[in-house]
Amino acid sequence: MHPESIAEFYQRIWLKETTRLNHHEQRAYFNVFIRGASCQQPSTIQHHNFYKISLLIGKGFVHYPNRSIAINRPAILISNPLIPYAWEPLTEEQTGYFCLFNEAFIRPEERSHSFGQSPLFKVGDDKVFFLDEYHRAEITEIFVKMLEEIASNHQQKWAILRAYTHLIMYKVMAMHPATDYTTNTTNAERIVALFLTLLNQRFSLEEPSLKTAKDYAVQLSVHVNHLNRVLKQYTGKTTSMHIAERTIIEANSLLRNTPLTVNEVAYRLGFEYPSYFSRFYKKHTGKSPSNSFL
Repeated sequence: MHPESIAEFYQRIWLKETTRLNHHEQRAYFNVFIRGASCQQPSTIQHHNFYKISLLIGKGFVHYPNRSIAINRPAILISNPLIPYAWEPLTEEQTGYFCLFNEAFIRPEERSHSFGQSPLFKVGDDKVFFLDEYHRAEITEIFVKMLEEIASNHQQKWAILRAYTHLIMYKVMAMHPATDYTTNTTNAERIVALFLTLLNQRFSLEEPSLKTAKDYAVQLSVHVNHLNRVLKQYTGKTTSMHIAERTIIEANSLLRNTPLTVNEVAYRLGFEYPSYFSRFYKKHTGKSPSNSFL
């Protein structure tokens, strides 16, 4: 089963937001909502191709493939494209908030600093954080500000929303994870986590040495077929798909936010010739890098 997209998520929970949805995955997207009737229906365990931060107020279960967590008090739930999960409500009363955003909303440099160590990007880590009354009120206030900001129309809107997202995650990082269950990190989970760490580090280097799926497999001391299998199992994507997606995101960031030429971007990303980069970019976006933002 393919990962659920933002548009499919909206359709499943009956949110009429598709008119506001930017369907271009290479472009940044963010939205925030109040939880309500849409969260009263159970879902099935599946991957999603977006990130989601939820303030859960209402009883239920968060189900993962190998464990379940009982939600019996206010909690923050962090979900990312790497971990499949499902929500099972136990009561009709479901309140709180949630925000969701795609990979392009996250700036590449954010993964290279402390924010990149947050649960938002982790595999195998705990994703549920229970809140006392003080932290529930604190997180609620941030979501309320997000709702106010999403309705605004000024140049700094998206930067402020990104800052609020950071603030929630830094608050969460200071909390203790849920301990209502016992979990064991498998070898496969460790491989996925190490691969993603290497992939993020690769784009912080001036001259990246890891370029192909085989390069990453050698670095991780596993066969490339095994690396592909575990990545496909845990993330729904192959090694090459991950590399291509991160390369396009980094390329877009460099093309949009730096004075680098297309040729300079190509060399920065590790392409031997600019023509190779142009063909790669057009294959994955349908546009040439020189007019990608026209």
